Amino acid sequence: MVEMEKLLKEIELLNEKLESLGILGERKEEMLKEFIKVRAATMPTSILKSRISRIKK
Repeated sequence: MVEMEKLLKEIELLNEKLESLGILGERKEEMLKEFIKVRAATMPTSILKSRISRIKK
């Protein structure tokens, strides 16, 4: 849960940075998706699997 909160905070900060740069719309969404992919790729598999199973419920 703490890890998820950290991720949400990082996304929020990234959002603010993008908005301050004036990057909005599709590009912003693309960058957020890429950011989430990178975070998921660097996460231990066990944590990732448990999150996926929680989301599917």
